[in-house]
Amino acid sequence: MTAQRRKELLLAWLVFVRAFNAYLCERGLPTVDYDPDQKRDKNGKFAREGGGKDAEYGEAFPQFKGKPKKAIEHLLKVRRGYVPGAFYRKDLGHIDLVWGNRHFGLRHIEKRRLETGQDFKALMKDLPEIIEKGELLDDGENKDMKIIMHKGKRAIIKLIWEPKYGKRTDRNWLFTAYYEY
Repeated sequence: MTAQRRKELLLAWLVFVRAFNAYLCERGLPTVDYDPDQKRDKNGKFAREGGGKDAEYGEAFPQFKGKPKKAIEHLLKVRRGYVPGAFYRKDLGHIDLVWGNRHFGLRHIEKRRLETGQDFKALMKDLPEIIEKGELLDDGENKDMKIIMHKGKRAIIKLIWEPKYGKRTDRNWLFTAYYEY
């Protein structure tokens, strides 16, 4: 199969998945996750381990709730899913840690920090302290986000989840993190 044909088939598949997800959402059913980068087992099926599946974030790993360092370590290892309540702050409550995609979550943080030459590993090591001890600020431009600043580093927490299809829900989750310039 040529590279062009593979590209055409992938595009057709993505169009189908989007349409199917719209159909499922109209009926209040969970949507289908599709990440072309998600690892597969030797039989070509998506690799699964850990907890149940959440249509919003992917596979849940609840065994790491309240254990931010282990949660970060695990998601960086498996490169998918999420940890509900990985972090906790009295003023925000539980905060989910998501693997995400190239636009948000750990995958986004890793991609952007490496592109900009920032020390990604050090940022991940400091992330629990940033979230737990940092100063909580309102994002002046977006009422659905909070900024946590600590020792020249920022974490952005989104207070809602807005899937492409489906209902908006109140849910705190790590959107991104970076060094201040």
